Amino acid sequence: MKTMLNGRAKVKPLWNRAARGILLLPLLLLTGGCGSEADDPAAGEVPVPVAPSAESEAARQAESTKGSAAATEDVAGTETRRFGQLRLEIPSSWRENQLSGIRATILDASYGIPAADEAIEVTFSTIGGGIVDNLSRWEGQFQREPGDSPVRRTIDVDGTDATWIEISGTFTARAAGNPGPHPEWMLLGAAIPLGDRDFYVKLTGPRAAVIELKDSVFDMVKSARLE
Repeated sequence: MKTMLNGRAKVKPLWNRAARGILLLPLLLLTGGCGSEADDPAAGEVPVPVAPSAESEAARQAESTKGSAAATEDVAGTETRRFGQLRLEIPSSWRENQLSGIRATILDASYGIPAADEAIEVTFSTIGGGIVDNLSRWEGQFQREPGDSPVRRTIDVDGTDATWIEISGTFTARAAGNPGPHPEWMLLGAAIPLGDRDFYVKLTGPRAAVIELKDSVFDMVKSARLE
């Protein structure tokens, strides 16, 4: 570009303009970048993880341990007891009674149930004489109202036909050190054939308390395994 100076044309260097443009370019880029970040407040921010609250963490831990606790109760809820060739899963909360005298000769074991009525006793025995006669003897230990007949039914115990029995009425035999009679009592029992000598489970006590235990006693009988 030319200008007139003292009658002479003078040329202004073009590189001065180019240099000014080069110097301004970074400033323009910086200004433009700052503008875009201002328009987007979230630009360049790093997400910060939010810690779970104490309540949610406690709930999660309770839920995760619920299943393991239940599994532990299932395993620890029974203990294996062997009677000759037969194995049973007996509730671990039951308390084994010490046998003495004639009871020690006719019973394999006797248990009390702490959570139930103190008079409730569960006995296990292996005796001869035949299932029909022995269960009839149990029925004879009760005075029953007319029409209140004992219940007998066949159940499967490890592939063997066993007999389940329920009797209600006044129990006339000795129980818990008391000769009786014991009105409003009930008997739950089972007879498992083993050959010459059969295995018997017998629970007696106040009727209302025995009914509460019916399912657990039945499950115990069904847990029997012949070896």
